Amino acid sequence: MPAVAKKKPATRRKTQSPKRKTGRQTKAKSGALQRTGARLDGVFGNLWSSLLTYAAVGFTALGLLVLFMLFAGGYFSNIPDRLSALSETMVRGAGFSVARVTLKGGTDLAERDVMQALWTDEKGSVIGRSLFHVDAEEARTRLESIGAVRYAAVTKLWPDTVHVSVTMRQPEALWQDEAGVLHLVDVDGVSLRPVSSNAHTDLPVIVGTRTPAGAMDILAELRRRPALLSAVAAIVSVGDRRYDLRFRNDFTAKLPQDDVGAALDRLQGLGAGTGDLAESLDYIDLRDPKWAYYKPKQD
Repeated sequence: MPAVAKKKPATRRKTQSPKRKTGRQTKAKSGALQRTGARLDGVFGNLWSSLLTYAAVGFTALGLLVLFMLFAGGYFSNIPDRLSALSETMVRGAGFSVARVTLKGGTDLAERDVMQALWTDEKGSVIGRSLFHVDAEEARTRLESIGAVRYAAVTKLWPDTVHVSVTMRQPEALWQDEAGVLHLVDVDGVSLRPVSSNAHTDLPVIVGTRTPAGAMDILAELRRRPALLSAVAAIVSVGDRRYDLRFRNDFTAKLPQDDVGAALDRLQGLGAGTGDLAESLDYIDLRDPKWAYYKPKQD
């Protein structure tokens, strides 16, 4: 038999399988990615933060610039006035605007003077103004600055009326100023108004002084002696130190600087100015408290 060659048993070759990545290598790559992402996050985060910061600074600067321009333009200077005007408009809309002005007393007071006292440069006429915004105290002060007004009161009568009550100064004498103009004056020597020479001829005239206030004491003493007062035509100042009385019958009484009341009592006792004595005398001098000197009239 032919010889049969024996087959060698097949040997298995070991194929080298690819090496598996170890966990350390995987972690290394993952850490690198995280670091890269962190760097990118940091870069973009800083960029976004810077953009927000610059935007905030820009808006702030723009706001400050706008505010500065508004202040420079006077926009905020009249905010109280704007608020006041708004509130006044609302009040008027509610029906509390002034529709009338009533007056008590002051028969010689012109309506124009009253309305002028209630006028303001900011708001104009009181008619149509909010009653809430009428300053009664200011109006009272302005009314009392009118020479003929002694006292004044201004009252708000809701919903639409301003009531004015005044006490007038009463004329007690006439005063002739340095220009020769006659003025009515009251017991305090306050000038009420100029008058013509043929008005109030029943009142005595104060002459020879720049201010009539100094003659008010003489006038007060004369009011206590009505008979003398009715006969006096003029109270004449002598150097603003003392006074002479000039009577309507062209008789003159020279009064002392002090104790005028006693001198007037002596004058009244003699019947001077009202009786026959005045018909024969040019003047009587009462400046000496013990003696009376007189000068007869010239024929």
